[in-house]
Amino acid sequence: MRSKRRTRNCQSYFSPHLWLSYITSAKLSSEIEETDKIIQKLTGFKPSLYRPVGGIYNDLIVNTAIKNRKEVVISNQDSRDWSDPPVSQICNSITKGVKPGNIILFHDWHGTEYNQTCQTVKALDNILNILYKNGYKCVTVSEMIYHSTKIIPDSFEIYPSKREKTAHIDIIF
Repeated sequence: MRSKRRTRNCQSYFSPHLWLSYITSAKLSSEIEETDKIIQKLTGFKPSLYRPVGGIYNDLIVNTAIKNRKEVVISNQDSRDWSDPPVSQICNSITKGVKPGNIILFHDWHGTEYNQTCQTVKALDNILNILYKNGYKCVTVSEMIYHSTKIIPDSFEIYPSKREKTAHIDIIF
């Protein structure tokens, strides 16, 4: 919910970590639809971006996501924070490997915004300070796509239509 207050960027990423190399198109479509319903119920927005679990993808996954009106987004820098490393390791991993245009994947399921026990949450202050000092700016994936293409594809529906609200991903949080 933190993401909704800061931005209306949200992604579809279904909860069960199904091994996507063995999933059928019908099952993936069902998972995407169910996840969209949950996200829309909680935020009021339906995601238009999709990140495959674990960054694992093949033609079936990409084509199924497209059939479900999703733009597929793959992160290219993993904080590996899911292994619960110390704050210094997360900071070093990200700041030494960052490049313009990177999509950095973080997780924060170990803590909440009121009880910041998660190492990632603790590391983000340091990481963001270092990135800002080095001229980086954190943006949503939608903004990154816009700045890299200078146009926003119709499928992004940045401004929600009267028919249904849509939202986009903010990978960093």
